Amino acid sequence: MSTLRAAFGRTVREIRIELGLSQEKLAQQVKVSRNFLGSVERGESSLSLEVADRFAKAAGMRLSDLLLRVESHR
Repeated sequence: MSTLRAAFGRTVREIRIELGLSQEKLAQQVKVSRNFLGSVERGESSLSLEVADRFAKAAGMRLSDLLLRVESHR
């Protein structure tokens, strides 16, 4: 498993929990399937910059801030 993918997944899960969202609700906001969101959170799936940006927007942050947070988990 990629260290970057794992760090991104941990960050997404952490933010989702902080926001009080279920996987299903966040997946709807990001326009991905709940299964895909779960695989991202487990560090199993890579994603495009466009999807990463949608995650950031759903969390109310800029993509650069999301990536800085990911870096802190590496």
